[in-house]
Amino acid sequence: VTTDSVIHCQSFLSRWDRMYPGLDMTIILNSPAGRADQGMALFDQIQELKRRDHEFTIHARGWAASMAGILLQAASPGKRLMGEEAFMLVHKPSAELGGSIDDIEDYVKYMEMQTGRILDIYARGCEYAAEQGTATKPLTKAQIGRKWSRTDWWIPSDQALESGLIDEVR
Repeated sequence: VTTDSVIHCQSFLSRWDRMYPGLDMTIILNSPAGRADQGMALFDQIQELKRRDHEFTIHARGWAASMAGILLQAASPGKRLMGEEAFMLVHKPSAELGGSIDDIEDYVKYMEMQTGRILDIYARGCEYAAEQGTATKPLTKAQIGRKWSRTDWWIPSDQALESGLIDEVR
């Protein structure tokens, strides 16, 4: 999830939105991660297109690491898919910092806000899966926060399904 890949995807989504209003769309992810700021811009665009009556299936094949795992959550309800051999990587946002101590303190506050938003995104997906009965062991926001604390948390597709992070393994 880079600046270039997000701009490319946003361009295609905008074009398809204009050419085919209400079209069901599928995004296939196989991503080793990327920039949260760029990924959130794409996440927001998908949400806007969903409000314009597009249905989004997002299918992770291979891996959906970090920001790609968050983008997987942008799918329409019931449309978060992972391949049988796919993995998801969930962890707190990271950053490379520089500047004055004031700059760093300000950036830490921003990162804390971003962390809260990401936890909310994952928790909403798990809650929906619990309501639909597709998650046998749905995770809460607090559980996700504990699981990703100070570690990279690799999740195979079967565990992502039982925890509510996805809706189907296919």
